[in-house]
Amino acid sequence: GTLLVILPGRAMQVGELEDHGFVQSVASLRLNVDVLRADAHSGYYRNDTLLERLRIDVIAPARAAGYTSIWLAGISLGGLAAVRYATSYPSDVDGLFLIAPYFGSARAAEAIAREGGLRHWRAPTVSPLGLTLETYAWRSLRALSLTDRDQLPIYLGYGIHDWNAPVVQVLAEALPASDVFTVAGGHDWEPWLELWQRMLAASGLPRC
Repeated sequence: GTLLVILPGRAMQVGELEDHGFVQSVASLRLNVDVLRADAHSGYYRNDTLLERLRIDVIAPARAAGYTSIWLAGISLGGLAAVRYATSYPSDVDGLFLIAPYFGSARAAEAIAREGGLRHWRAPTVSPLGLTLETYAWRSLRALSLTDRDQLPIYLGYGIHDWNAPVVQVLAEALPASDVFTVAGGHDWEPWLELWQRMLAASGLPRC
């Protein structure tokens, strides 16, 4: 009854998720879930149809097939897509795994940190940085961070040497420490796989 949908990062091929052990990790941990790798390539981002296609082509058929719980996992840019989907269609998503998610520039994250962090940040109607999508992303993240954990669990993982780490840390500080995972690595497959395995093991996904 549980489906885990994995959204790849920018320029990734869905086959890489299997090549680098992401699919096998679910089986090795004996999780009682099905895995679907969504071919969410950059074309969907460019024409802003990703959320629509994800709902029509993936989520709705999954619900119709009888899945009662659907989790989204996103790597890098796929993490942003998972966040955007969860805030656009909250009733469709039962949990999130965000691996080294990309949320935009360090400048925007630093501005939020100066205001006391994500929970205290008041998002402007129009971003002073002129990055509407970036502001929308952080608005979404703020809403998710304020959501009750039992209603929407969010597991976050990133490498402490990742070029994107300072940005991800702004979200990390707004989540329960038990749901945040770090490794001594960068923005690459090896640390991502370790994070993925640890996050899956700590999650509330059903076991066989």
